Amino acid sequence: MKIIEDWSSTYGDTINHYWDFESFSQDDGKNVFFLGLTTSSDDYKEKYKNYQNRMFFNTEHPCAFYDTDTQIIIRSANLDSYYTKIFTQDPYTANWLNELQEKDTFIPIFTTPTNRKHIVQEKQEKEHDVLYWGGVHSQVHIDIMDAIKDFKYNFLSLGPAHWGIYHEPSARLVTHQNAPRPQMWDLIRKTKINIMSNLLFLRPDQVARIKKIEEWQKNEAFSHLDAGIAPQIKTRPFESAINRCLMLVKRDPWNVIEYWFEPDKEFVYYDNEEDLPEIINEILSNWQDYEQIVENAFDKAINNYTIDHFIEIVKRECI
Repeated sequence: MKIIEDWSSTYGDTINHYWDFESFSQDDGKNVFFLGLTTSSDDYKEKYKNYQNRMFFNTEHPCAFYDTDTQIIIRSANLDSYYTKIFTQDPYTANWLNELQEKDTFIPIFTTPTNRKHIVQEKQEKEHDVLYWGGVHSQVHIDIMDAIKDFKYNFLSLGPAHWGIYHEPSARLVTHQNAPRPQMWDLIRKTKINIMSNLLFLRPDQVARIKKIEEWQKNEAFSHLDAGIAPQIKTRPFESAINRCLMLVKRDPWNVIEYWFEPDKEFVYYDNEEDLPEIINEILSNWQDYEQIVENAFDKAINNYTIDHFIEIVKRECI
């Protein structure tokens, strides 16, 4: 299988730049697998149009469907039928598009495969209580920061320029801005708890654009548009699991994380940000009761969610 990997359209230090899928490439003249938005360009498509199986890894569902560029929507929905299979992080959009098109083109897959060379087998001493990693896009994130600021915390972010909203008190709490991935992983390994949600927070204009798409209501991902939310599995669960950090996950109407990890066995839910200080204190006070959950998640990740596993899934779809 020929593997084409081009992440030039992403910012500099995303997880994608650490995958190195191309090192697994073996061109058989029949199967080609594209990774990276840039590889969906006409130039790439023309070059490999004669391959029997043309597969693509879509990492932008369901975001593509509120884009102002209709070409992005067309490509994400594979309306030109160029790709024989599309692997997607979004199981709801996969089901929706397969049903609408009466095909089985779209296949849900874990979003963050790990290159084994980045796995640290040895346990690290825990030096920090809790972290939040991401942007401030809603009141949920503001409340998370308010909940963790009195603990031994870290706040990893690209910075306010990339946030959906600007909140000065949260901006002052940033401890690591645009840190390189290896530095982030090292910090995660030395932290007990990573608080996360797997939600997109949508603006009214984004909601309005989605509602212009034919049969949008049939996509389960869009069932709560009027509340301004949609599900999206992040990279954080996989990167937390592989780096032995307890996932403390906000429960939501979809709980998409359960496609890949089991609650209470491999991660822990929370419901309200106002309860976070109490929950964090309980975990820290009884850390020995949670260490096995961390180990279970680590074992799940290294035995199921590496690049080797990802490629095997893709290869099974080759005729």
